[in-house]
Amino acid sequence: MYIGGIGVEQDNTKGYKYIKTAADQSDPKAQYTLGALYYLGAGVTKDLNKAFYWLNLASEQGYLDAKYNLGVMYEFGEGVEQSYKMAYENYIYAARQGNLESQIKVAEMYKTGSGTDQDLEKSSYWLKKIEASKAKQ
Repeated sequence: MYIGGIGVEQDNTKGYKYIKTAADQSDPKAQYTLGALYYLGAGVTKDLNKAFYWLNLASEQGYLDAKYNLGVMYEFGEGVEQSYKMAYENYIYAARQGNLESQIKVAEMYKTGSGTDQDLEKSSYWLKKIEASKAKQ
């Protein structure tokens, strides 16, 4: 709330302190948020290595948005060596748990054979799943 100035006067330093304290106590949402702050350079100096570190900790606890963001970092080689295979592994985990952004990435990866074998049938499966999710919204 401090970082966004939601209901309080905006204060990046105070917001960072609270998030860092929770992240150090293994709270996955706080670890994810801290990783996102470092990724974006919001309230802190942009640092992709620190972003990867914190997102990975949240990911190891099954935090789906962190899995998706790690997939992005692996796909584009941000803060980690580029690996389409590792991007796919993070995306498919989150996709299977219902993360829409990851489902889109998985469908694309099956279509192009990026990080996994090309499989148009599996791509079609994920596209249908995405459409069904959008229809429910």
